[in-house]
Amino acid sequence: MSPHIALVIGILFIASLFHFESRNEVDSSKAVWIPTMWFFFASTRGFTQWLDILGLNIGSSSYHGSGANTLDGSPIDRTILSILIIIGLIVILKRGVKFDKLIANNFWLFILFGFMFMSLLWSNYPLLTIKRSVRTIGAFVMALIVLSEQDPEEASSLVIKRVVFIVIPISIIFIKYFPEIGLVYDWVGSKSFRGAAGSKNVLSQIAYVGGLFLVWDLLVHKKSGARIYNNISLILLSLWILFGIEGSRSMTGVILFTIGMIVLVGVLKFEDKPSIVVTYVPFVVFIITVLLVIFSLYFHAINDSEIFTGFVTAVGRDATLTDRGILWNELLHIGINNPILGEGYGSFWVGEHAKYVWNIFKWKPNQSHNGYIGIFLELGLLGLLFMVLTIISCIKTNALNLYHNYTWSSLKIALIIIIILNNFTESIFLKGYHGLWFIFLLFSVKLTVKPSPP
Repeated sequence: MSPHIALVIGILFIASLFHFESRNEVDSSKAVWIPTMWFFFASTRGFTQWLDILGLNIGSSSYHGSGANTLDGSPIDRTILSILIIIGLIVILKRGVKFDKLIANNFWLFILFGFMFMSLLWSNYPLLTIKRSVRTIGAFVMALIVLSEQDPEEASSLVIKRVVFIVIPISIIFIKYFPEIGLVYDWVGSKSFRGAAGSKNVLSQIAYVGGLFLVWDLLVHKKSGARIYNNISLILLSLWILFGIEGSRSMTGVILFTIGMIVLVGVLKFEDKPSIVVTYVPFVVFIITVLLVIFSLYFHAINDSEIFTGFVTAVGRDATLTDRGILWNELLHIGINNPILGEGYGSFWVGEHAKYVWNIFKWKPNQSHNGYIGIFLELGLLGLLFMVLTIISCIKTNALNLYHNYTWSSLKIALIIIIILNNFTESIFLKGYHGLWFIFLLFSVKLTVKPSPP
């Protein structure tokens, strides 16, 4: 089939998805398009890269995972993000969000944000710390727009569906018919999928989030024949992306999707006995989070054990987790020099530290590939403590919400858990321009007052 014909078919398929879904949508304000655009760019590529794909090369392309122009990034992309944040702030201010209650309801998250901004005092790049802190807060602003809608559940679902409806089909078309866009080769020549996203890992994340959301949607909502067909089609496409072909399989994505399904179905099974889930889920998540932190900071003492080696080998990974373990050991040797406060938010992967790491690793990492180590490097043990307390607070809030909206809270709990797990192999927490950081905030922030949209 001609690539252009495939593209036309794909666009028609996407249009049909939006058409059938629009028949049953609860009205949401046009402001929901603001976080939708944020989530789309955060889950795919920057605005300037999309211009490049369309043949409008303006010479300043970069995306959030590129590592190019690390200090400044693309001026156009920064401008787009700044405009979205400013418009978002105007929206939530017009809606009369009570910030005193917002802070009280999300105490540890605001402590974490405050400490992040405060780190400019000891950062070697204070201006960069401010810029990246604003971007991280920007994702929070986007979440507030959605949560302050008249129906936050419907608005949240709308944002996720809109992005999944576009990204999954377009990714398949890019992979199959436009390999110069949809495929990427690493430094040793191995081929992997990236589709509409900037990397294999980011594509797998939107695939497992979208797949899990669509499964939940099928399980809890009555749908017409066409909408059932659409959901099943997108689930199968998401699984095709995760399992891949010719060595492109995302084992992390497959494992996380499987765990998410187990958690989701398990929680839904106890709908008649919510007190059991409310009692045990926060405790289990606390144990998991603490273990992930310990495993991250002491990985060198764990990866030689027969139990760990046997487990990762069984799931198709090597004992170093594709060289992540070697990278972590090097990073922790640097991080131990500032263990309490870290290097300052956003300032580790620039300057001498980045040069040192890039001299060791030919693939030139620009993140720690571990969210817990990433926070330790930039905000120290204190910042890591605040992040853990934020996670526990968020999961407790969602567990209690099971008494009020069981099915929606079950999805939120499942996605938060797999995002927590994904942070063991990818840096997601406090990454402002990351799709899963937005999802984490969207499903974690507590906004009790729901003003009417303007």
